[in-house]
Amino acid sequence: MDGVSIMATHTYNTMSGLSVTGGTGGVSGNSIPTGGGIEYVRYSDDGVGLDALATAFSLSNSASTAAYIELKMRRGSLGFEIEARDDSSFASGDFTTKSVLRYEVGGTSSTLTTAAFDNAQDVFTLNGFTPSAIKMKYTLTNNVVVGSSSSYSTYSNSYVNDTWLTTSSVGDNIQLFLGASASAAPVANNIRDCTWIVEFWGRVSGYDDTKIWEIRVDCRADAEAEP
Repeated sequence: MDGVSIMATHTYNTMSGLSVTGGTGGVSGNSIPTGGGIEYVRYSDDGVGLDALATAFSLSNSASTAAYIELKMRRGSLGFEIEARDDSSFASGDFTTKSVLRYEVGGTSSTLTTAAFDNAQDVFTLNGFTPSAIKMKYTLTNNVVVGSSSSYSTYSNSYVNDTWLTTSSVGDNIQLFLGASASAAPVANNIRDCTWIVEFWGRVSGYDDTKIWEIRVDCRADAEAEP
């Protein structure tokens, strides 16, 4: 999962432009054009776009881990903006690893940081439009459990999944937290490994409601403790 960081972009032209007939303010078959979108993340060989991993092994005490990714979709000054960050993932034990990665154009990866949003951790942008509403739709597609004492979480700041948020001002946004956690006391090995597909939808006057992008997010937490 290691890689060399790059800052590459390219025009996004797949998995997008899907319209809902009769979207507010639009005409059937008139989707928001997404071909000019800039994609900072592309799927890796196994289909992952964002990947959080935390592992911990303890020789005598408990081990605990959490792998968290936060996504933010907002109305920007130029159009639609989608960002990602490491939401304070951690690993506690004698031997630990932690990586929160975005897989990028060209097959390399870079590390997401815990820095606040608006700090150049974009994953997708689509400029030239004035968003009147946005929504995210997230679906848990994989939930692997090994042992016990593990969980997964989805949290979205009072936002209800697959509902529209009116964006009357620049900066109006939705934030989504996805994560997996695990802990272990001697003798145990507990794992939680989850995958979500997250869709990002936009509404613009004169167009049908349109899915402008989607991403696959993996979060895996692995904790093991021995006596």
